[in-house]
Amino acid sequence: MKDKKGFMLYADQRGIFDKLTTEQAGQLIKHIFSYINDEGPEGDFITELAFESIKQQLKRDLVKWNNRAERSRLNGSLGGRPKKPKETQKTQQVKKEPRKPDTVNVTVTGNDNVKVNDNVIKQKGVVYPFDSDLFKRHWLLWLDYKAKEFNFKYKTIQSEQAALKKLAELSNQTEGAAIKIIEQSFANGWKGFFELKNNKDEQRKLDRARIGKQYYDRHQEWVQNGG
Repeated sequence: MKDKKGFMLYADQRGIFDKLTTEQAGQLIKHIFSYINDEGPEGDFITELAFESIKQQLKRDLVKWNNRAERSRLNGSLGGRPKKPKETQKTQQVKKEPRKPDTVNVTVTGNDNVKVNDNVIKQKGVVYPFDSDLFKRHWLLWLDYKAKEFNFKYKTIQSEQAALKKLAELSNQTEGAAIKIIEQSFANGWKGFFELKNNKDEQRKLDRARIGKQYYDRHQEWVQNGG
């Protein structure tokens, strides 16, 4: 077995060794190594009998090894393994395939092109709170932003779904507000989502106005009652 640096014994061959004495088992293993190194060993009847099934397996393994070696030599003569198609080639191949009616491809204009495939989304298991392509584009941009800026990716479907749920809650289930929350995080370099600043300011104004009206109404009531 020239050029072959190793060989395999299999677990189910242990039964052969178990039926031999320690001395016979030692002779058998030496016989195997001698055979592997093309020394043409000759053993006694017991050794040859025990070795016969192991020899047949070694020959089968050698045929497999030679076939792999031949393929490797052939690939080397042709310049190595065939190169993987470039990304542009993959894109061209995809464009040539007929588009399925239940597939939606969405392209985001920016540093990278991001494509949304509804079939992939369904298989992945993430449920979007809003179904529009505009929201999906913003969410994919958010995933890309988190990966590039913070080297972060949602490890499970559940964690990504939780982030979508939080976004929906902060936006009061309003798509426009959800998109603004994502854009707000982009603009401020934030890692997560927060309530819109403008909404907080408006709420404070409404609260102050409501409290002021309550004091005004009480004052009017006090005046009407004669002070």
